[in-house]
Amino acid sequence: MKNKKNLIMEDEIIINFINGLLEFLYIAVEKINNLIVKRNNKINFYDLFYYIIMYNSSTNNSHQQTLLRYNIENDQNIEKNTFISRLEKLDPLYIKNLNIEFTEYFYKTFNINRSNLICSVDGSNIKLLASLKDHFTLNKNQLYTNCYLSCVFDVDNEIPIYYDIYKSPNEINNFKNQIKDDKNKMTYITDRGYDDITLIKFYLKNKMFFISRLVKNNNFIKKLTNGDIILNEKIFDYEFDNSIHKLKIVKYNNIDKPDIKETKDELVNDKNNLSIQVNNKKNELINLQNKKKIIVTKIKEQNKKNKNEVDNKIIKEHNKYIKELRSEKKIIKNKEKVIKKEIFDLKDKIYKISSKIEQIINYEHSNYFILTNNLNLSLDKLKETYRKRWMVETEFKYHKTILNLNQMDNKNINIVKQNIYVIQFISIMNAFIKKALEKYVKINCHLNNKLILTSIHDYIISLIYKTLSNKRKYNYLYKYTENNCKIYRKKIEKECITEKEKNINKILKILEQILKNQIPKSTFTIFNKRIKKRQSNNKFNYRKK
Repeated sequence: MKNKKNLIMEDEIIINFINGLLEFLYIAVEKINNLIVKRNNKINFYDLFYYIIMYNSSTNNSHQQTLLRYNIENDQNIEKNTFISRLEKLDPLYIKNLNIEFTEYFYKTFNINRSNLICSVDGSNIKLLASLKDHFTLNKNQLYTNCYLSCVFDVDNEIPIYYDIYKSPNEINNFKNQIKDDKNKMTYITDRGYDDITLIKFYLKNKMFFISRLVKNNNFIKKLTNGDIILNEKIFDYEFDNSIHKLKIVKYNNIDKPDIKETKDELVNDKNNLSIQVNNKKNELINLQNKKKIIVTKIKEQNKKNKNEVDNKIIKEHNKYIKELRSEKKIIKNKEKVIKKEIFDLKDKIYKISSKIEQIINYEHSNYFILTNNLNLSLDKLKETYRKRWMVETEFKYHKTILNLNQMDNKNINIVKQNIYVIQFISIMNAFIKKALEKYVKINCHLNNKLILTSIHDYIISLIYKTLSNKRKYNYLYKYTENNCKIYRKKIEKECITEKEKNINKILKILEQILKNQIPKSTFTIFNKRIKKRQSNNKFNYRKK
């Protein structure tokens, strides 16, 4: 079997993917550069875009660190205010449109039909500076502003199709604004909170498929009752906009029913009775310990008397009394051991009963109510599809912990939006790399998402930036070189090709390392509740030190 290193370095398909990506980015970025740069400025859109990516590449980055890296890599001496002033004037829609083109290029490159996509929908709250109060809502103490991020995430290809911030906390309206002009009828998965009837009507009006989890007091859940019988699945007619729509509502438990004979109330009563017994035993133990303390005190007193006593008869009486006290103390100690053992056994029974009660409660709370207009999905397929919704949550986690989503301390609304769209760009690049390496991923393994994101902002973006900048420089020299100077033109072209090949080889070596660090898939996942392992040490408006 060939070494994977050789496979990657010699794989023409992956090399073509990288060449195609570089060509696409050069055309897209050059088009924006021609629109915003009217003369041969020292800083062009290539530099601005690279600077924003570097700034958002890590929660530890600051403008000073980003500028230092840029100046060292490009042998420049540009001041921070020069970049900031240019960024404040740059329309963030240029980057947003670049992401739209990048997304289309992604689906076209990998031959993916957008109409068959399954997308998870969710929102997140982001805290920004109070100086942005004209654009977002101030909190009660007027210390910061709240903006609301809405994301439509392609779960099969791990790509954020729509990614934007809004002033309104109404996540449903924000989501509808994102997809209102989308002609691709994708399937949207939403959690509780997106089960509003206005959104369901929006789906039906625009002929979109949806899978929506319902809160337990939702009116649609009443459709599951048939007299006194509670159904697990029902298809019913819903009249809207002068037409009848078929909807399916499903109830299922996310975990298996525990094999417990007793009811929850019986177990609670047993636990309470045992707790009373434990308390009584503890009181007995305290009484015995108090008696033992009194006996110990008496023994000490008798020993002191013996030291000062001269009469042997009295000493013998004292010793006899001490002996009786010690025998009584021994009896108390034995009783203490018995009671402690009884308390331990009772607590063990309480623990087992508590475990049973917890299993019953988890089963009761694991009831899921799903509403969908896709009647072709079986229950197992519906459960599997809904569970994919969690991927948008993990995407937010990576953006907040690895990238700069949760630490934006910019005072200008343009720069804030640029940061948001650049984070989306990095995420699309992440999805592109995963898709390109898909055939090399081992069974029951997945690529290290954190490693890919780190590789992108530490190495890959820098190599892409150098390649595109060199190509632009050589194209400029080539364009303005006299036609009769063929030797110089060939030299320029050869240097450009050589530089590009070197950078592609470096990118391939990075991809090798990514493949070597694959992670086995977890066999155990908790879907029914979230566990916070530790308190976050993030503080608003302060970068991690």
